[in-house]
Amino acid sequence: PTALGTEAEVIACLAALSHPDWGNLGATRDVVSARSLDEYLHPKFLYQLTPAGDMAERALAFYEQGLQRPGELSASALRDIADTLDELIRLLAAPALDEPKATRALSDLAPRFDSLVTRAQQFVGGLQRELDRPASEESAFLALKEELLNYLQRFVRELVQATFRISNSLRLLDAAGVEPLLRAAAHAELADALAPTEALRTRTLESWKNRWAGLRGWFI
Repeated sequence: PTALGTEAEVIACLAALSHPDWGNLGATRDVVSARSLDEYLHPKFLYQLTPAGDMAERALAFYEQGLQRPGELSASALRDIADTLDELIRLLAAPALDEPKATRALSDLAPRFDSLVTRAQQFVGGLQRELDRPASEESAFLALKEELLNYLQRFVRELVQATFRISNSLRLLDAAGVEPLLRAAAHAELADALAPTEALRTRTLESWKNRWAGLRGWFI
């Protein structure tokens, strides 16, 4: 027996994860390491993560990380977004678009914005849980009241300033036309793909357009 259970229990779990209903693991018979006729006739299996299993593992790690990290209202993320948009404006104003720089800027912008939204949602959720505390625990929330108000006031000041700057930059970019930027980012994303289909190219470009629309929707 191990910390995971007996050998039979571990084998049963591996078999379940490799079953088509789950598809997290791929199983291949290990006939190479067989040292006897019996081992050859009844080989063990080698398991490895399938693409679906790898994505599930990443999703669980991301979920666990989100549970461990408290939410926050990130003023620094607002400033980073504003700076990146200013860089994109400069790139579009150049005689020829520097596609690698445009791609790096957009690639930095997307996760920064996603993080801003996700962490803000976590913060609001945590605040709501504090407000929903039983009356007996109300004193714990009141002790944080002044600190919380100062925190919100600081963020609101940053948000007002950043929103004006960001929304103005977004309008300038829309007027200049962001399609070349988004196409460059979509092209770079598929640069290492093996024979990408036209449908995949279209989906990738649409994904970048949706990200841009999400950013606009937040600030305009």
